Amino acid sequence: MKMVKPTSNDLAVLISNQVLNRLTHTNEPPSAEEETNVRGMLAAAKSHDQKTNDTASNTVYICERILHPLRRLPPELLRRVFACSINQGYPDAGRETRFRPYPHSLWTLALVCRRWREIIHSSADLWSYIRIDANPELYIFRDHYKASRRAAMHLYHSGTCPLTVHIGSSDKEGRSYGPLNTQLSWILLPCAPRIKTLVLEINTRGISGLDILRGELTGLETLLLSSHAPPELLFLQAIFKECPRLRRVELIRVSVERLEVQLPPSVQHLVMKPTREDTQNPNARLNIPRIALRCFPRNSYSES
Repeated sequence: MKMVKPTSNDLAVLISNQVLNRLTHTNEPPSAEEETNVRGMLAAAKSHDQKTNDTASNTVYICERILHPLRRLPPELLRRVFACSINQGYPDAGRETRFRPYPHSLWTLALVCRRWREIIHSSADLWSYIRIDANPELYIFRDHYKASRRAAMHLYHSGTCPLTVHIGSSDKEGRSYGPLNTQLSWILLPCAPRIKTLVLEINTRGISGLDILRGELTGLETLLLSSHAPPELLFLQAIFKECPRLRRVELIRVSVERLEVQLPPSVQHLVMKPTREDTQNPNARLNIPRIALRCFPRNSYSES
């Protein structure tokens, strides 16, 4: 069989195909030589009738993706873009909506390419907010390992940054009837001194799982509690009384009749966003300042 020597045009096509194949499987910016080749292929493809030539149309699409300016953004700018993807959805007193978890976008962005993964994993501040779903159904059999491992890896990537921890439950009723999973409590324990803001959308039994953190929340400054059922605030007192830096406490949808609790003297602001029943009850609204002043003589109080 007679061997046919490839022409220079055949070699150029082969090299171009290799360049396209490599760059379409990554988000790395092309080199100067690769960019020249891609722009040449883009010009050649645009010279064809793209309406009748599917190959030319596909080549234009691929080349434009490779030449997209997003590939050339510096790491610091990319880090800021990634930071904007973090959605901190705190409870809203005006809406009776249940806790809705979402897939953390950082894990998805880290799968795009090696460069993005290195930027995300080396930026501890991007992992400073963690949203934990305490739905008991997530911690059964195989899902138990998956959910716990995801939380542990998230906290690992946060390094030594101050943390905002948001715990809720996505079960059918929008609340967790059992205590917080023990393994989740143990995962949070080493990071407890770094927790600066703690948001709880679970009932009293769920909060009881945090008893292991008693005396460890030394850096906690803000506590936000949103409960569909009236919580036992005396139990909260037992957990959070040893928080020397606690400055602000927000109670959302919590009945005012259960405000008989002594919080740490460091608390400077108590904010209550009452339930709709409390809002419609003028007696309850009038009793709030009196109870607050008795329990918090040196602390400010506000109602919204």
